[in-house]
Amino acid sequence: MPASRAPRHASQTPSGGEAKRGFAPLVVAVTSGKGGVGKTTLAVNLGVDFTARGRKVLLVDGDLGLANVDIMFGIRPLYTFQHLISGEKNLEEIIVRGPSGIHILPASSGVSELANLDADTQMRIIGQLETLGGRYDAILIDTAAGISSNVMHFAAAAQFVIVVVTHEPTSLADAYAVIKVLNQKYNVHRFQLVVNSSDSEAAARRVYQTLSDIADNFIDVVIDYLGAIPRDPDVIKSVGSQRPFVEMFPSGAATRALHGLSEALLAKRSRVRQGDAPMLWTRIIE
Repeated sequence: MPASRAPRHASQTPSGGEAKRGFAPLVVAVTSGKGGVGKTTLAVNLGVDFTARGRKVLLVDGDLGLANVDIMFGIRPLYTFQHLISGEKNLEEIIVRGPSGIHILPASSGVSELANLDADTQMRIIGQLETLGGRYDAILIDTAAGISSNVMHFAAAAQFVIVVVTHEPTSLADAYAVIKVLNQKYNVHRFQLVVNSSDSEAAARRVYQTLSDIADNFIDVVIDYLGAIPRDPDVIKSVGSQRPFVEMFPSGAATRALHGLSEALLAKRSRVRQGDAPMLWTRIIE
């Protein structure tokens, strides 16, 4: 943690009392096959950008045993998923308000038993998560990397699954593995691809085409090209400063690209009445 930036204790804030909305929230899972591709950075900045656009946003740290979202904001939540699972706190008691006005559902770090929850625990969490839909315009889930059961369950529960990749062959191979498992085991057929740390738009398009071609040959899925985040030193600076780059560098190349991703996702928002919306969270335990 940078010496120049002291950690902040996030204020615990109940999310109750919000007006019921007429439409279902946009539910997005941000995932990857390989760690270190910038998945959490993307999720955090998307959430902050949505909030800046006047949306009510909940960012769920879905990496339950290796929390990263709180670190990205430079905060120390008093309570986490661990307190929820132990029964010490309920869901509303562990939600915190981040420094950008975003609401955060924090995970724990270094708690191995949270990495793969049993079905009963998943059902208990899901029962509380289902109560949050009408209180937010968007729910973003930053999953762990890989194909663990927690990752798959969170991703399968979302309306839109963003798969983050880089140009590295290992990143592409692992992304394909995530897509294949979600398709064959969880019946997910559509994915949104974001190419991170891209050298150019043309290079990012080639990465997308490579992965799309491989998927077309072996599995029944549709991969949409959502966009790319360019290689930008401002991103590294923002991570070191524990501040979202969309706030720290509002005119930067990465921020401009992020705005495009936000607009594309918001345009996809399902305009169905809340009462008619599917209970997305129930798919976690299927």
